[in-house]
Amino acid sequence: MSPFWECAQPRVYVTGGYAARKIGIRHRLEFSEAALGANSPRSANLHVVRQRVNLENRMKPFEKEELFQQTQDWHKDYYQKKGQDRNDLLANPEVLFQHLAFECAIVSALRSAKNLNRESSRILDVGCGGGGGLTRFIQLGFSPNNIYGIDIIEERISEGQKKYPNLNFVCDDAASMPYESNMFDLVMESTMFVQITDEKLSQKISQEMLRVTKPDGYILLIDWRYGKPGNDNYLAVSQKRITKLFSVGSLSDVVCQQSGALVPPIGRAVSKYLPSAYFLLRTIFPILVGSKATLLKKLHSTQFLKWRK
Repeated sequence: MSPFWECAQPRVYVTGGYAARKIGIRHRLEFSEAALGANSPRSANLHVVRQRVNLENRMKPFEKEELFQQTQDWHKDYYQKKGQDRNDLLANPEVLFQHLAFECAIVSALRSAKNLNRESSRILDVGCGGGGGLTRFIQLGFSPNNIYGIDIIEERISEGQKKYPNLNFVCDDAASMPYESNMFDLVMESTMFVQITDEKLSQKISQEMLRVTKPDGYILLIDWRYGKPGNDNYLAVSQKRITKLFSVGSLSDVVCQQSGALVPPIGRAVSKYLPSAYFLLRTIFPILVGSKATLLKKLHSTQFLKWRK
């Protein structure tokens, strides 16, 4: 998630522009039974399909190096300008109610996911960053062995593996994911599509999210319905765009939508100076709601494009 949209914990894996357009390029980090141990719970639970890499989408070495360098430079420059505590819940009062609004929207949407079972349902976070967003599912009672995250940035995946060793992380391409079809009960993304301005790439990722979701399973989109004015590196995740990406009405149906955080910088200012009025303001002026949690349900009759041969 780009820090411009960040409400709590930074989980940047692309930063708009070149990096955002390259999110679909593959960088594979394989997990094998030999590495994990044949009897390892993670090995038994990690149903990764080892299929051939799509060479057309594979990242060339110089492209990979340029992507990582641009991401690091952009991130460094951002925090030099904004300060290291920009998205720190403890240090920055601008963050707290933006974060609470995000979490409120997610939990409210999950209440409508009636088919989820906390003991057995598998959950995947596409563009998981360092995995911080996955901890909410542990708090909600889901089994850590059934929680997965995928991200293209190896550094972020390594961070997740270190912090949350009981979760299942893969460093790979969101447009060609190494998972079995119909594997997950819930597939989610958080502020990923707003950063991807290439609609062909967005379509590939959305089709992959549909492919790995079980029939009658759910797709949860937590994203911004407005772009950033004057910045072409952000593309609003409007209802129209969601309908197109996930073929709403034929491949999926909308279960519910929940209001999330206010648009920055308004949300940050209210969180800091008038926190007691934050949710009242959100109710009275819905146009100021910048983020939405949209819960989709995959239909039984879904037919998918196969991105791998």
